[in-house]
Amino acid sequence: MVVIITGGVKNGKSDMGETICQTINKGTMLYVATMMFDGEDEEKKLKIEAHRRARQGKGFDTIEQYIDIEEIDARGYDTVLLECVPNLVANEMFGRMDANEYDCERILKGIRKLVADVSHIVLITNDVFAESEAYGDGTKQYIHELAMLNNQLTAQAEVAIEMVCGLPLILKGKQQYEAWLQ
Repeated sequence: MVVIITGGVKNGKSDMGETICQTINKGTMLYVATMMFDGEDEEKKLKIEAHRRARQGKGFDTIEQYIDIEEIDARGYDTVLLECVPNLVANEMFGRMDANEYDCERILKGIRKLVADVSHIVLITNDVFAESEAYGDGTKQYIHELAMLNNQLTAQAEVAIEMVCGLPLILKGKQQYEAWLQ
């Protein structure tokens, strides 16, 4: 089963993803962390530390994989939480030595491999598409690529949730979501 959770910053996407994983999991869980710390961004460092603390004791094995998620071998796990697609896109687009190596299809291939390896995957992504500011070409390309990925992943998902002000709006798979609550 594929579950995708989207929404703005600080709306509870991660907590919702972890809760869903714990609810649907029938074996072991893998947390794929994609936020890369470059040693300089204090806010990013604090965010990574907060996410590590939040998932402690919840039964996740964690791997930090910033690019090339197709290299992850998730066989043996029942449930994977991928946190998060926007970081993965940014890492692939801007974190490689050769920016020309970015390929949206490589990310999709990696996610498809994870889907094939496990019973359940929960994907966390962001809604960055409502901004009205003028951006440079690199940011515009990033937003376009993330939008394409989100659309394709949501089309494949059985459940799609948008987190708004800490509340889940079920966009797809309402019956499945309600069954988890029981």
